[in-house]
Amino acid sequence: FCHYTLATTNHDAELNAGQDFEYISMDNDSMVTSESIHNDVDELGIKFGSLLFKKICDSKFDSPVPDDAIVRLLGASILDGKPDSEGNDMDLINRFSSLKTRQRAEKLRSESPSKFRDEIGRKIHGALLLRKAISECIGNKSLTVYSGAKMVIRCAENNPRRLIRLFNLLFIRMKECKILPPVNKSKILPANIQNNILVSFSETTLNQIRSLEEVGPQLYELLNKIGQYMKFNLHKKDLTTDQICSIETTDDI
Repeated sequence: FCHYTLATTNHDAELNAGQDFEYISMDNDSMVTSESIHNDVDELGIKFGSLLFKKICDSKFDSPVPDDAIVRLLGASILDGKPDSEGNDMDLINRFSSLKTRQRAEKLRSESPSKFRDEIGRKIHGALLLRKAISECIGNKSLTVYSGAKMVIRCAENNPRRLIRLFNLLFIRMKECKILPPVNKSKILPANIQNNILVSFSETTLNQIRSLEEVGPQLYELLNKIGQYMKFNLHKKDLTTDQICSIETTDDI
């Protein structure tokens, strides 16, 4: 079963999946299959998300869009590697990292730039940019760090339904901002708008957990505790290359 539009007949706003209605999953949500186990899952996810975005664009608009439409319309993100980031990374390492990490970074940078990138920069680059963005977001300043093509696709966690929901929310704002095909490189959906959409989407997803039968309230509390722990480690403690990025659960949980 499927529907072809989220438009309504008596209101300008489109339906919002997750609030006005919900999809019922009838199969495995993840696009990662046994065939992709030996491949780069992240690369597959980005490729799939880009293709899905293009197909939705082609179905919504009369003019065809290029294969890289998602990058042209959403721009780059902090997840994209920067070839000239070594100097900037070192400045942020001195600002946010532990003494041991700073000393190791200086040593590797002077001895071998490639080792610095592999053993320090590659592991800590995104965290440094996120730490910097959050620390500088004060007053009425809008956060923009959760934006960009790769960020949007990553936040859907290889789940096609989440991707479609996120893309639909983005298309609504693109329409409001008159950022529509034909694709123009100078017209990118503002990063602060993308950031607001992703934050709102994540809040909705988290709040829905409360309604799960029997385990909802406890699961909601558990996820919030994990989030608070991650937030403290990322934003309050000195950063190191040994970042906590996952949790381990047992059958008792």
